[in-house]
Amino acid sequence: NKMNFTLLGWNFRSTPLEVRDRISLTENEQLELVHHIKASCGIQESVLLSTCNRTELFLYNMERPEEELLEVLQNYWGIPELLQSHYLLREEKALHHLFRVASSLDSMVVGEPQILGQLKEAFGRFHENRLTGRFLYAMFTRAFSVAKRVRTETSIGDNAVSISYAAVELAKRIFEDIRQQKVLVIGAGEMAELAILHLLRTGIHQLKVTNRTFSNAAKLAEQFQASVFPFEKLYSELPDADIVISSTGAREPILTP
Repeated sequence: NKMNFTLLGWNFRSTPLEVRDRISLTENEQLELVHHIKASCGIQESVLLSTCNRTELFLYNMERPEEELLEVLQNYWGIPELLQSHYLLREEKALHHLFRVASSLDSMVVGEPQILGQLKEAFGRFHENRLTGRFLYAMFTRAFSVAKRVRTETSIGDNAVSISYAAVELAKRIFEDIRQQKVLVIGAGEMAELAILHLLRTGIHQLKVTNRTFSNAAKLAEQFQASVFPFEKLYSELPDADIVISSTGAREPILTP
């Protein structure tokens, strides 16, 4: 049974971080790109998922050949290496991959719960903008119910961890009493917030936050009763910290010798 369902993607397994960073898009850029490829390649329905670990296009009924789509994307992003690290799945294989992604079986940390929320958010956004139709609606709602079954009928979520959780667990093993340690968190995004939540659960009470955009760090610090300092003072604050967790969208390393 031909469905005309295509999945084109780049993820942490296939694609180096520096390329993933360059194709990671804001919500407006995602919509702009999908409108662009819809017009160029005659695509009936589209959803784009863009996280720090993957960028995936779910497409239904594309008139132009896949090679043309790749060419359009390569020109759009201006990245020659783009074609060396993509994966292209069709029909049942594309559907199977969607189910694996939704169920967190394809995540860097298997069982982490964030990906399902990210997928629901992405679908919701493209649905609201009338870029999906009956086919993708049916496929995504089925993927969400499969993910729910996987989570409730298996023990996948029992030891599920995010990268943030793994970092905090590692720190707990290193220090005899983590509660006494001074912690510095660099970044103010979702992963930084998760790290702070996990840290607070361990009983940490000496916490500092910084970020390039000071207002974001201040908001996060206020939310968790942490102290905040300007990013420019990072290197003078570092010696005072026992644990440093850096989680930013920076293209270059934040901490260098």
